[in-house]
Amino acid sequence: MKIHEYQAKAILARYGVTTPRGEVAYTKEEAREAAQRLKSHMVVVKSANSRRGTRQRRRCEVGALR
Repeated sequence: MKIHEYQAKAILARYGVTTPRGEVAYTKEEAREAAQRLKSHMVVVKSANSRRGTRQRRRCEVGALR
């Protein structure tokens, strides 16, 4: 089965599995705002996943660490 990370998170959440919170940002400003909304002292910014095995250039995901 080939699915994107956000699809896998939705399936896992439906069955009660805890998944990290995250948001998508396209600019530095959006990433900063997303980090503030996550209310975490530490965040991870990574390029978006693609099923092709490559990374998309203009999109990043911002997720909170516990």
